[in-house]
Amino acid sequence: MDDNASFPSQFIMKPSKFTVYCGEKSNHHWVGEKLTPLPFESALSVFWRFGWRNVLGSREIHEYLCGSSPGKLGTVDQGRFKYQTGWSLPLGIDVGSRRLHNLFFESRLRFCPICLEGSYHSTWHQFCGIQLCPIHACQLTSVCNSCGSHTAKVEEYFRYTARPFLCLFCRHYLAGAAPSLVAHFDIRSKGELLASHFGVFSRWWNSNLQVLELISRLEPVPARDSRDGPIAGQYLIPGLANFLAPVPQHPMGATVAVDCFSWRIKSNRLLRKSSDYSLEHSAYKSALSKMLRWAIREPDDERQLFEIGRALEQRWSIELNLYSPAVAAVGLMRNWFEGTSWNIYDATNPHRHALQLDSLTQCISRRPVLRLDIQAFASAICSTFYSELSGAAAQRASVSTEMFRRSGPTAVCTCSKDGTMMTGLIIFPNAGYVPHAPLLKHRLWMKNERDDLMTWLKSRSGSEN
Repeated sequence: MDDNASFPSQFIMKPSKFTVYCGEKSNHHWVGEKLTPLPFESALSVFWRFGWRNVLGSREIHEYLCGSSPGKLGTVDQGRFKYQTGWSLPLGIDVGSRRLHNLFFESRLRFCPICLEGSYHSTWHQFCGIQLCPIHACQLTSVCNSCGSHTAKVEEYFRYTARPFLCLFCRHYLAGAAPSLVAHFDIRSKGELLASHFGVFSRWWNSNLQVLELISRLEPVPARDSRDGPIAGQYLIPGLANFLAPVPQHPMGATVAVDCFSWRIKSNRLLRKSSDYSLEHSAYKSALSKMLRWAIREPDDERQLFEIGRALEQRWSIELNLYSPAVAAVGLMRNWFEGTSWNIYDATNPHRHALQLDSLTQCISRRPVLRLDIQAFASAICSTFYSELSGAAAQRASVSTEMFRRSGPTAVCTCSKDGTMMTGLIIFPNAGYVPHAPLLKHRLWMKNERDDLMTWLKSRSGSEN
C-alpha cells in the first residue's frame, strides 16, 4: 500500500477557523480558536473540546448547540454548532452502506485513554480492525477507567445531558483523568503522524469499498430449530476480513481460520426446468458419496451413523463426543439436508437419500441451481459440523445432538445471478481435510492465495454493479 498516496478529500480534517456566520451573527465570543480539528478526528472530540474549553454545562449546550427538530430534541445540531462556532463538525467516514459500517465499526464509544486525555478521538478508533492505538500502542477500550461501566453508543454522547469527557453512569472522566491542555498540544504536534497512520486505513477503505460491501452482504445459514440462527456464523465474516486486513498488524480480531468456496460460472439454463430437480438430487448424491467414503472406514462406523440418525430422528439427547467426529458430522449434515425423511436403515447408501428442496432455499436464493452450488453447500455444512465436533473432542467437552439441532451449521454465504453468470461465495470454519472435489478450495491463511481471491472478489463486485 502506497503511504505517499494523497488522502481522499472527505477524510482530511482541514484546520477550521472561527469565521463570521453569513446569516445572523452570534453574540457570543467563544475561546479556543487555535484548537481546530486534527487529521481524522471524530466529531465527538471536536464537540467535547469546544465544550471543555468554554466550560459549557448542560444548560448552555442545550441553549446554544441543540436543535429543535422532531426526533433530535436535546441532541447537538450541526447547523447550530457551525452557527455558534464557525466550525463544521467532521463528517468522518461517510462512504459505504450502513450495513457495511455496522459490520466494521463499533457502535459503542471506543477510545485510547491517552488520546482522550489529550482531547482527541479518531473515527478510526471505532474500526474493529484496530485493537491498539497506532500513536500510543495503548489498548483501545470501551470501558470507563473510573467505574468500569461499558460505554454507550457514540450518538448518546451528543446529548446535552452528557458532559464532555465524562462517563454517563458515574459522571467521572472516561479516561480516568481530566483532559489536559499540555496533553492536547502534545497530540497536536503529532498531526503528521496521525495523518500517516490513519491514512493507511482511509486508503484501504476507499480502494476496497466494493469488496467490503460484498462481504457485508454475506448471510448466515439459518438453523432449523433456533431463533438464533441468523446470528450464528457472524464471527466468520471477520475471519475473511482478516485476510484483506489493511496491514498485518491490525487484523479484524477473528480467532478462527476460515475456508472459502467461490465460483462464477456461466449457466445455459436460463429458466427453471423440471429436469433441474433431478439434477439437484444427482449433485447431492455425488457429494454424499464422497462424504461417506471419507467417514465410513470401519464396520463399526456404520453402526455409529445409524445410532446418530436414530437419535436425531427421535430427538434423543445422545452424546456425540462418544463417536467419530467424521461420522457424526456426516450424520448431522444428512439430517440438515434430509430431515426426518432420511432413511437411517440404509444410512451408508448414497442412492437412498431424501434431499429436501426447502433446505436449499435457505442458502441458494436464486434459480436455476447449479450442480456446483449443491456440492459446495453440502461440503461446507459438513465441514462446519466437523469443525465443531473436532474442537469439542479436543477439549473433551460433552456435545449432544439436541445442542447441534438448536445451533445449526456456522456458515455464511451469498449468491447472485447476473444474466447467465451464476456466482456464489460461502465461508465456513477450517476443518482440516473434508472432501471438497471438484470444488476449488481457497485456504485463506496461504499468502499466495490473497491476490487470486482479491481479484475474484473485485471482478464479482464489479459485475454486480
